[in-house]
Amino acid sequence: MVEIDPHPLNYVKNRHPKMNMKVWKKTMIEANSLPEKLKDLQNNLSEKPASVLDTNSPVSMYFKTAKDNQILYTAAYGGEIRYLIGDSINVPHKHAHFELMYVLHGSLTNYIEDKTVYYRAGDGCLMNRQINHYEVLDPACSVVFVNFSPEYLTSIFNETFSHKQLPTLGPLFEFLRANIADDDDLKRSYVEFTQTNEENRTFNILLDSLQLELSTSKLGAGYFQKGLSLRIIDALQNNTIFFTKFMDLGLSKEDFLVAQVLNALEKRMGNITRAELSEITHYNDEHLNRVVKKNTGLSIMKHAKKLKIKHAMDLLAHTDMTISDISSAIGFTSESHFYRFFKENLQQSPDQFRQEKKL
Repeated sequence: MVEIDPHPLNYVKNRHPKMNMKVWKKTMIEANSLPEKLKDLQNNLSEKPASVLDTNSPVSMYFKTAKDNQILYTAAYGGEIRYLIGDSINVPHKHAHFELMYVLHGSLTNYIEDKTVYYRAGDGCLMNRQINHYEVLDPACSVVFVNFSPEYLTSIFNETFSHKQLPTLGPLFEFLRANIADDDDLKRSYVEFTQTNEENRTFNILLDSLQLELSTSKLGAGYFQKGLSLRIIDALQNNTIFFTKFMDLGLSKEDFLVAQVLNALEKRMGNITRAELSEITHYNDEHLNRVVKKNTGLSIMKHAKKLKIKHAMDLLAHTDMTISDISSAIGFTSESHFYRFFKENLQQSPDQFRQEKKL
């Protein structure tokens, strides 16, 4: 991502150098005439903890960038780009809409009800409605939020899918469908996701495209917004782009921590150190190991070993990768070490296992 310039016009110019800047200038709102919605947002957050924040727009995007001890708030919706430069607003709040958060650069801490979650570039979450939360950006962090109103999603789903088809489209569509209708039966849950391939730019391209369509009043922009919204949701459940997990806020803090550790292990197929887990969770690695063993009966190392074996078996059975490449993918620096590890756990060599699966 480009480095964010504190002046919003330069920010837009840097992200979209091919755009006609005269068009952008017409859509920019100067700081001395900030849109009332952003002013109200700042005032409401300062005065009403855990207030319900709503947006008049069916779909909108907000960027927050930490720079020089201040936050640049940039909003794209209704054919315009608006901005506000001010202090960080760190007050618990909840939304009447679904909020997709994705870290573009740097890192942040998200306080979700009584849980604490740390996100880095490529990480994000899809927040259910009516869940108290707030985020604190680390220096130089840049994060984007995409807000979808329930009415907007209902409209898109009804226009695009049959009632029977929707539940078959994947877990994220089902998560949204299940939490659209009934305010009294909202699940205390959210979705976490982490990009699995840093080279894959699909999701960033979709976000940039949606930003452009939300920032223009050109004919047909609304149709593009609907299509891009569906593609963004679908990308989040594509396991070639993201590792996705559903998180239950009804868990105790300890159970939630165990879930975080197991998710991190699964995401990396066991190829992660205790020191890295400590960095992700901000807990001492000895404490993490004790808690995981207490709740699952297995140490972190044994969980990692099970996942490595499972990954190796899958690659041997379903790919034509060489043993050397599989060894590297599992995290071994030595092919002979991988052979020994595999045979000790499965009582046969990788070659024997592969031949057996091909019979």
